[in-house]
Amino acid sequence: MFPAPHGHGGFQTDRLSPHYVGSGSGAILEFPITVAPVMGRRLCFFGGGYLRLYPWPLIRRMSRLVFQEDRPVVFYVHPREIDPDHPRLPMNLKRRFKTYVNLGTTERKIRKILKEFPVTTFERFIVDHPLHLEA
Repeated sequence: MFPAPHGHGGFQTDRLSPHYVGSGSGAILEFPITVAPVMGRRLCFFGGGYLRLYPWPLIRRMSRLVFQEDRPVVFYVHPREIDPDHPRLPMNLKRRFKTYVNLGTTERKIRKILKEFPVTTFERFIVDHPLHLEA
């Protein structure tokens, strides 16, 4: 779930931390994509094209801000972003930029994340931070 306006949708919600969502089959634990406040807007710096686009000092700063709000940061990459030499698909200029910009920076940024921040799995987070179902 992307808790901010997004080119492909997004959701208007105040639920920025992991939380349970009810369904007809029971509750599921939802981990929203991490966003941080910037001049009254919520922006993502932590995965996919956002991780590739923004410089490391800004990603680090915004991560620390989220941690200060006592929220976890969900860093993510798409498999194709690990290999900067993967085959390119034909697409228009805008889409090509969004898909391929800064591919060569992804591995270096992942290494910095692993070095500078506590990392865990979703499973370990759930065990270490039990959440209660909302009434």
